[in-house]
Amino acid sequence: TIQGQRIAARRGNRGRRIAARDALSVPLHCSTMQGEEEPPAKKAREHEPQGASEEIAAAAAAAVPSASALVDATATAAPAADTGTSKEEEPDVGNVEDEDDGKDEAGGVADASAGSAKNKKRKVSIFLAYVGAGYQGMQRNPGAVTIEDELERAIVAAGGISADNAGDFTKVNWMRAARTDKGVSAVGQCISLRMMLDPPGVIDRINSKLPTGFEFFGYTRVTGGFNAKTMCDRRRYEYVVPVKAFDPRACKPRREIQAEAALAAQDAAAGTAGAEGQGEGIAAAVAANEPFVFDATVRAKVNKVLGNYCGTHNFHNYTVRVDPSEPSAMRYIISFDCSEPFFVDGVEFVRCVVVGQSFMLHQIRKLIGMMLGVVRGAWTEDDQIFALKTKESCTVPMAPELGLFLCECIYHAYNARYANTHEPMLLENYGNKVEAFKKKFIYPHMAKTETEDETMQTWIRMLPVRQILTSLTHARVRDDGRAYLGKGNNSNKRKGGPDGGAARLATAPTAPATATPASATAATAVTVPVTAATTTLTAAATATVAVTAAAAAAADGRAAATATDAETFAQSPEQMEEMQRQQRVHMARLQAGGNMGEDGLGGMKNLTSEECGGITDKYRWTQSEREITVEFLIPKGTKSKEIIVKLETRSVTMAVNGETVLSGKPLRDIVPDECMWEIEEVPESKSGEKKVVVTLHKSRATMAMHHWNCVVAGEPTVDVRRFGPPIVGINGNDPTALAQMMENMGA
Repeated sequence: TIQGQRIAARRGNRGRRIAARDALSVPLHCSTMQGEEEPPAKKAREHEPQGASEEIAAAAAAAVPSASALVDATATAAPAADTGTSKEEEPDVGNVEDEDDGKDEAGGVADASAGSAKNKKRKVSIFLAYVGAGYQGMQRNPGAVTIEDELERAIVAAGGISADNAGDFTKVNWMRAARTDKGVSAVGQCISLRMMLDPPGVIDRINSKLPTGFEFFGYTRVTGGFNAKTMCDRRRYEYVVPVKAFDPRACKPRREIQAEAALAAQDAAAGTAGAEGQGEGIAAAVAANEPFVFDATVRAKVNKVLGNYCGTHNFHNYTVRVDPSEPSAMRYIISFDCSEPFFVDGVEFVRCVVVGQSFMLHQIRKLIGMMLGVVRGAWTEDDQIFALKTKESCTVPMAPELGLFLCECIYHAYNARYANTHEPMLLENYGNKVEAFKKKFIYPHMAKTETEDETMQTWIRMLPVRQILTSLTHARVRDDGRAYLGKGNNSNKRKGGPDGGAARLATAPTAPATATPASATAATAVTVPVTAATTTLTAAATATVAVTAAAAAAADGRAAATATDAETFAQSPEQMEEMQRQQRVHMARLQAGGNMGEDGLGGMKNLTSEECGGITDKYRWTQSEREITVEFLIPKGTKSKEIIVKLETRSVTMAVNGETVLSGKPLRDIVPDECMWEIEEVPESKSGEKKVVVTLHKSRATMAMHHWNCVVAGEPTVDVRRFGPPIVGINGNDPTALAQMMENMGA
């Protein structure tokens, strides 16, 4: 019948197409003739049942001569290089997305002459290194100079990404393993993308287009679904610290050094032993006027402090803009160690190497900043641990970005899973190049900058020790011992005894009432007796120390409380009376400044960033001492290119889809290089809403009533006068200042 003839003709045409396709594929897989194993994908295709009838077989046999001629013609036209495909050009197993399915870069159908593998994008991962100075981080940020912009520009110029796909990372499945911050370098960064590899030598071409201080080490063919960020098991960072930063005599104002020398001379004249406490080994060197040496004792102390970070902790105090209740605040650190000292261009450094699953914004720099304060004696190891355990917010210093760089991105799980089909992702394959890059660019850059700018020394001199200690003290009061609750214990008592840990809080080493090391006296520039008395207020056993102004005026009751408390804390009545007197002074200051809590028992108000900000119909803003954070919602599906954020010293502009959110002159100057913005998901939203978070860095820090009352001049304001004056301490090394303060307060 006519219908049967049409069916037979269609089957015959199909058979001829199959025969021609198999014949065309011979040159692409001729590497099997050279003793290499046939690709598994081709084996599966050849053993697949075709289901053809006898008519199809006859049609295929009739088509063989023409197909053979086509094969000869293709082999003649093909370059000699195509007859020896390397392992990197073999098709991936079970990854259809690694092929382009006959489509060109713009998404259209390719020509038959373009069927060669040369024009196809292949999924690869690339290990690379760069010096981050002068760049505002790794991740692309519209309006900012970033590392990714530089990398893409070089790859496009080298022919790895077509001009049609340039500017849109989604077209090439671009992903970075780690988002390094502003000024942070890397020697083991990894990116994944779909890139054109032909003609050979693409890595050399890319390196020739990169600026000085950038280098691609090499690429590895990976699975089509590979993601450099999500498949990275752990990341290794290195922070290089100048040894001088551990010397308590260095990085200090001359007046404080002279005060320490006077105290050391008095101790020597009295025949006293070296100072005890957190800085015992370091203070001994100061007292003896010996040159500072980073020996095994100091290194052991540093490693002990760094070891406190290991394990799973809530690091919300060691990052920015993360609530303690968010799951992202929980991070796991595998190891944190300090190495032996080494010299670079005459500057002595030590390496602090941390390995963890992932890290939050500024987390490593804050970990280093807290460690340096503990080792120098500015605060104690107990303060460091408390900031890890508590859910209350407290201030943690952030070390400079100069010494930090990304060492390696590790892919253990991926390498184990695809060991039989793909090459492993190992940075050690480029070990010589990595070490050469460190010695040529990373370490010399750090040594030169530290020598010329004294970055670390300046940071230590400007360290707000008093504010940090005050913040920790307030956090302890608000925490009320919950940070030390054990699992399964629902009572309000802390681990450590039936008294709920009152004695532990009263004797907490945040502000020791006894003599402190000479090296730490100037650094702990908080009114030490005030802090001790404030801590005493929190303990239940000392509720009568300072109750109200009326109770303080009752001399008989105060004397009885003094005797009771003196017995409780094993102190003399004179010492306890002095502590109570200073506590009354402190309470008077709090009342005058409006920072008295509602309980009237010393519950000081610690202003949160939310209290210091406001909400308008378009945005919400908060502020801390150094930063202002502006948040505004964006419509679902909004792309980053539709968002405009322009930040200058005296100009701020924020807009979405042409609609202005905030624009004008900021209330005071900002530092554009320290500002940033990003798109985040709204945690409480069930519809997947997103928001833009803009962080403005103040040129000058503010506190309490000196905070900004608005973001941009002309916008709705908040009443900052109700915050009262800042709570500040005095230099404990200056008896004259202490006496003057007491006299001014009438105590």
